[in-house]
This record gives sequence, structure tokens and C-alpha cells, in this order.
Amino acid sequence: MSTRHQQSYSRPLFAGIAEGAATPNPGGSAAMGAVAVSTTAGEWMWWDGGAWVLIGSGRVDQIELDFGHPGGGEGTWAEVFVPATWVATGTILTVSLCAKDTADHDPEDSVLEAIVVSVSYCIAGVGYAVFGHAPNGTWGRHLVNVRG
Repeated sequence: MSTRHQQSYSRPLFAGIAEGAATPNPGGSAAMGAVAVSTTAGEWMWWDGGAWVLIGSGRVDQIELDFGHPGGGEGTWAEVFVPATWVATGTILTVSLCAKDTADHDPEDSVLEAIVVSVSYCIAGVGYAVFGHAPNGTWGRHLVNVRG
């Protein structure tokens, strides 16, 4: 098996770095694309083949997506604009479902209902939009974490 073949079918390395620990060296260009997060500072870094590059600070916003009230039927799309003056040009935002109770749902409901979330309309100094899609329909409020 060639090195190119191994690289194309390998999964990215992910490492959690504890406070005070040395940042690991994943081994040159063979590990390009590895991702690490400082578990205390919340800083996300990416290995570019020669050095760690900071791609995100410890900022986490918890957003509530509302797909509508059960009395009004189920929805498949939800959107919310989040004012965030801290967003700058080049800020990388990642989004994920949050496994916590809401007034409408248990922690696992967002995953069981196959909800997909994304961030768009990132405007420096203004904010960003979070979109949610529930292909089979859902109702009520679901929590989303946005890290940047």
C-alpha cells in the first residue's frame, strides 16, 4: 500500500491537549490536516504539515433553533440570526447539535430526528446565521453549539 493510498483513506488525527501539556508534533506533512483542541482554553489548531495554526478561540455560543409549535404542525427548516460583534474576517465557525434538554425535547431528540445544522451569512462585526434542517419534520426548540 502506498503512502498516498494510506493518506487518502486515513482519518484525521484529533488530539485533546490538557493545560500545561506540550503541543504534540504529529509528524510532518504525513499528518497534514490533524486537528487539536486545548481542553482548558478551548483553542482549536490545525496542523499544516510543519506547524500548528490557530483556527478558533474558546468562544462558544449556544443557540436555540425553533422549528415551530406542535399546535402549528411540524417544520423542516429553522433559521436564526445571531448578533456577534466578535466575528472577524477569516473567523472559522463550527456548528454542532447540543445534547441538552430544552423545554420541548430530550437531549437525544435532535440526533434521532436527523437534524442537520450549518452556519451561513457570517458578517464581520455583525453576526452570523444558523440554519437547521429536519428532513422528516420536527417541532419546537433544539439547541446548537457554535464555536469560533
